[in-house]
Amino acid sequence: MPPGHEHIWIAVADQDQGSEEVPARRLASNEWELRSTPVYATGFARGDTVAVLDSESGLVRVLSRGGNVGVHFYLALDEIDNKELTRELVARISAGMCLIGGVVECSVPGLVCCSVPLKGGANR
Repeated sequence: MPPGHEHIWIAVADQDQGSEEVPARRLASNEWELRSTPVYATGFARGDTVAVLDSESGLVRVLSRGGNVGVHFYLALDEIDNKELTRELVARISAGMCLIGGVVECSVPGLVCCSVPLKGGANR
């Protein structure tokens, strides 16, 4: 694993015992900077600094915000399994994200996860 390329687990709200593995960089013994916006664990974004309170359950506390907001795009229920539609959506969203300094973090069928700088596009 390359230096600085580690992961932490963050609890997913509204899920019993569910958590998501998120790329992060260790800052101190229990402090981490998120390297990516989580897909399922909402309320976090790339660059946020969190304290891991319980690594087994994924309980974390935000210590500081990193200047980004996580944005999720969902397809309609009847379109979730349409991989071609998801690819088209990713291409269109990626083009728009470039205009405001954002980035598509990842996509799964029916869902596209992005990070957008809070000041992205504010002067446009």
